Amino acid sequence: MIHPDLTMITHHFHIECCENNHHNRDDTIYVFPQTWPNTGGGMAEPGYCYGQAFVQQYTTVIFSKKYGKAQVWFDNQLGYTVSPLTDRFWNDLNMQLMKDKGHARHYAISDYAMF
Repeated sequence: MIHPDLTMITHHFHIECCENNHHNRDDTIYVFPQTWPNTGGGMAEPGYCYGQAFVQQYTTVIFSKKYGKAQVWFDNQLGYTVSPLTDRFWNDLNMQLMKDKGHARHYAISDYAMF
């Protein structure tokens, strides 16, 4: 497993999600291992052929409640950005079972959501 480069990840997050505010003190970072059922790992997308092997990767989730955005990284690759931060996102983060890149839409607000 590749240890995440937290300096690079936070730098990228501030540029992409926090209006280039490198002094944002609202960041929260979680790092945890996840096991994936194919060699695509967290970067797997539907329709692609991956090897049949279990792969363990570090998942890094960085978010800012102030900006209402999060990024999910697999090893040192950006998987996707989540905005707004939905209940599904918080539930999966609490269970440390983030969706892979191909299923990132899981965190989108449903067209039928009640506001």
